[in-house]
Amino acid sequence: MQADAFVIAQELSANWNAIVFLALRPQTFHGSKRSGVVSAYPSKVFVIPPPKLEEAIDKRLAFAQRIASGELPVPSASGISLHLETLSILIGVLRSSLARSKELMEFVVNVSAGNVRLAVELVARFFGNPNVQSEKIIKIFSETWDYLVPVHEFARTALLGDYSHFQESSSVASNVFDVGLADPREHFVSLLILGFLSWNAAASRDSEGFCSRLAIVSALQGVGFTAEQVTLHLVRLTRKKLIETIERRTLESDDNVLGELPESFRVTSLGAYILKRWAGEFAFLEAMAFDTPVFDADVRAELAKAASDDRLHARFARAVAFRDYLSSIWGTIGACPYFDWEQVLAAGADSFNRVSRRLVDLGY
Repeated sequence: MQADAFVIAQELSANWNAIVFLALRPQTFHGSKRSGVVSAYPSKVFVIPPPKLEEAIDKRLAFAQRIASGELPVPSASGISLHLETLSILIGVLRSSLARSKELMEFVVNVSAGNVRLAVELVARFFGNPNVQSEKIIKIFSETWDYLVPVHEFARTALLGDYSHFQESSSVASNVFDVGLADPREHFVSLLILGFLSWNAAASRDSEGFCSRLAIVSALQGVGFTAEQVTLHLVRLTRKKLIETIERRTLESDDNVLGELPESFRVTSLGAYILKRWAGEFAFLEAMAFDTPVFDADVRAELAKAASDDRLHARFARAVAFRDYLSSIWGTIGACPYFDWEQVLAAGADSFNRVSRRLVDLGY
């Protein structure tokens, strides 16, 4: 453990004729500085800034492309080289798309929260993923010498992983429309919490963006939700890293639901991205349609009609049906000063328009 390593390092430097350097994650250092072992010792801090995310990803992809093209031998197998032309093309297409598409790089940066390791894992998911139509990409590139990976196509790998349907345990995203009680209005509790934490006018919001738990509960009680509902969603959002606590606790134990919650929370970059960009987009809504309890029998039947149909027109129909269902529920709540579902849909309208135009091109 890093805290134990710090204590050992302090003992070594105090009793030996040695200078000890110890690498700590910023989150661990600041947390321990407030209420841990670091607070008990004077410390000399040297900050090592992380590499620029865009450059780190591009260098990884460039290196992988050189191996796939046969330019570099496989490091673990001396004397053996690979020449995987299709993989080299696919890597080149994604590399070019990340450089050209501001929206695509914005997605990677926000979903990974600027963490280089997570960003590389997110990019690596794209290759060999069953939800990526690799043959289509290579065919189009071979014919036109150009292909720009759309955000919704890349986002699908982040949403679904290796599964055909959304599984929250294997996804970088969280189903913000899920419910804990049989209350259709609860589809919006998570988004309302994210909206409140992102609201600059919140009186309880401090200079670091943290809002008190009591203020969050009070705000949502004013919209008609119970403290139990709000608490369940606070725990769920924290576990999926859409929000974080002031103590940086992950709330993995179910005991936290029973009154041991931290005093303050703030939204993370992933939570802000889902709130402001992702929640109203085609790919996100289509994925969540399978994982969300739907209280309208007619809509449920519509969604189940072609549940295994993975063609674009079927996916579009599911996303539209689910979007309209949520809009009908939102009509029973109405706009809040810190969140409006209609604004979320407006932010994602272009993604639906792009798919609609594509379906017209395909003859649907």
